[in-house]
Amino acid sequence: MEREGYVLVDRSVGKEAYPLDYPDDSADEILSSHVLEHFPYEKVMDVLRDWTRVLKPGGVLKIAVPDFAWVCEQYGKQNDYNLQGFVMGGHIDDNDHHDAIFDSDSLKEMLAHVGLQRLAPWKSDIKDCASLPLSCNYLGYKPSGPVLALENVRAVLATPRFGPVMHFKCVLDSFTKLRIRCNIIQGCFWHMQLCECIEEALDEGAEYVLTLDYDSIFTIEDILELYHLMQVYPEADAICALQSKRGDDTVLIGMSEEERAIANSMTFARNLTKVVTGHFGCTMFRADKLRSQPRPWMVPKPSSDGLWNKGSGCIHPDIQFWHDWAAEKKTLYVANKVVIGHMEEKITWPSPNFTPIHQSLESYMKTGKPAEVKR
Repeated sequence: MEREGYVLVDRSVGKEAYPLDYPDDSADEILSSHVLEHFPYEKVMDVLRDWTRVLKPGGVLKIAVPDFAWVCEQYGKQNDYNLQGFVMGGHIDDNDHHDAIFDSDSLKEMLAHVGLQRLAPWKSDIKDCASLPLSCNYLGYKPSGPVLALENVRAVLATPRFGPVMHFKCVLDSFTKLRIRCNIIQGCFWHMQLCECIEEALDEGAEYVLTLDYDSIFTIEDILELYHLMQVYPEADAICALQSKRGDDTVLIGMSEEERAIANSMTFARNLTKVVTGHFGCTMFRADKLRSQPRPWMVPKPSSDGLWNKGSGCIHPDIQFWHDWAAEKKTLYVANKVVIGHMEEKITWPSPNFTPIHQSLESYMKTGKPAEVKR
């Protein structure tokens, strides 16, 4: 369908939508309304990469495709819709058949993977397929250039007087190259020092605040990916890396009962998963969201019996922060593909045949020396 201000690319006029016969960085905008689903699903990413290639830096790609989630909802309600046509295509000619399906999550994931940022829904201004209720419409912008420095990011760290050296190697390796300033405050009250550090970063005009913990292990690629995800998903107010809990077989995230109830194999296969609690070991915040967060932050709460014991029902200061964050309708996501390490102290013992036996400090405190090493 022709639109004012656009050049029509369609087989009906002898032009192919893939590969586009246009040079790199030549188009201000590309709009694809119910075209992408006509490509084989294994070729969709190649098509999106080609369209992104043609966009100028700062250009926008607008995609509209049938929303398979909407189709499934109508099917479940037994509504009288042309479900076969919506899923399989109209079949009015050899070109009118569908070879790929999408929903909003999968479409956003694909746009993110080809490097587009600031993903957002869009509405069609004419009566076409993109204006139908079944249409899933998302746009994304091509970055203006490569990210060479993150001078709009402030890193913050609350640390004791002594701590592991390896974390600071991660800081030096990453932040020197990215030109990230790191504010560090020492003290025994971790949560108070971290809040003070964050306030300093906000006063300095930071656009993003990156919180760290002195036992987190990360790479420059992890920091760049967190930053990239903040550009891609404007609905994310904070994004934490995926990190294991020390001395446990779980990860440092919490989900609501509703989210746990609908969790499936795809829940953690996406770039981001919405959670209600996280950690501060490597988490990026939008500074404006922190500025508007009511104070005080990180106020611990004892159990109803006034106890602080593990399992008593007390709320630690970091978890209370996330509860207050959610109460202000602010979002937290875990970046499933940004996986960082969590340092733990281990004890290594020689076995009777001199092979190493590894034991956690928690195990040693409970049971003492492993039975296998006794002679």
